[in-house]
Amino acid sequence: MGDIYQVMQGMEIPADSILIKSDGVTCDESSLTGETKELEKKVINAQNYHLNLDCTLIGKTFVKKGSGLAMAVCVGSRSRSGMI
Repeated sequence: MGDIYQVMQGMEIPADSILIKSDGVTCDESSLTGETKELEKKVINAQNYHLNLDCTLIGKTFVKKGSGLAMAVCVGSRSRSGMI
């Protein structure tokens, strides 16, 4: 938890994370949410950190486009995929 890692097109997200730098990151979260549309992810800031999920990356989902940096915040049984 707290590790910062590089986000790249095609990679599987290793843990529930917060996006801290982005160059057009979109994700496919269909494996957990059933949503077939790619979701654009935004960098966390003071306005969105507690209001929505635009800045979160869900572990076990995939980056469809873009690159950036993220910080892991939940792993294992505390992550969204681990709770299922």
